[in-house]
Amino acid sequence: METQAVLAGLGVGQLGSFNATRHIRSGRLVALLTQHVSEYGMIYIHYRHRTEQPLRVRTFIDFMVERMTGNRDFFLEESELRAGPPPKRKDKAKERG
Repeated sequence: METQAVLAGLGVGQLGSFNATRHIRSGRLVALLTQHVSEYGMIYIHYRHRTEQPLRVRTFIDFMVERMTGNRDFFLEESELRAGPPPKRKDKAKERG
């Protein structure tokens, strides 16, 4: 929902790279405050216990680790974050006036 609001121009949002990456690469979103981005993106999977873990939980964890590790579809390179200033947007008020 936050991603859709930001894409609609309703404000600024703090989006996870897994939500924002494709939009930044396509130019629909612009990364802001990139000097404050951590070098290491973290994604956590929380689960109840390590012992007596249902097979479906372990399978999901293994799937996510395999899917996310090193996958450029979900994470931006440093060069993509520091690509320069965002393009100027047209002022819709001036267009209407």
